[in-house]
Amino acid sequence: MNATVKRFIVDTHAWMGYFDSEERFRKWIEENVLETPASVLAEISMVLARRGIPENVRNQVMETISGKSLILPLEAAHAKAIGSIVLKEKLHYADALVYAYASKEKQVLTGDPHFKGKENVLFVEQT
Repeated sequence: MNATVKRFIVDTHAWMGYFDSEERFRKWIEENVLETPASVLAEISMVLARRGIPENVRNQVMETISGKSLILPLEAAHAKAIGSIVLKEKLHYADALVYAYASKEKQVLTGDPHFKGKENVLFVEQT
């Protein structure tokens, strides 16, 4: 593996930015190893449905994410940690689901302001 390649946990904000052609996410998503919590797929599906995106396009987005990223199931250890994360980090439930997977080796890739300044997060500023 290339020394510059990193591993990231990708949140909804980063994926939506990528699909909305925001250049700030392109290099991170296309040049690194990615993992995406299954809960992010559900949230992206909801966002796309709210935008009125046809189901076939939503399915293509899900296939693209699954092709570029390992999809992480919600395991008991992560589920148990979420309550504490919500309280300690003052995150919404959906964000805590993502943050439960964060580590020094796998930072959360995001531009969501709720994550700004948090440990084990690569916050990509809007340009």
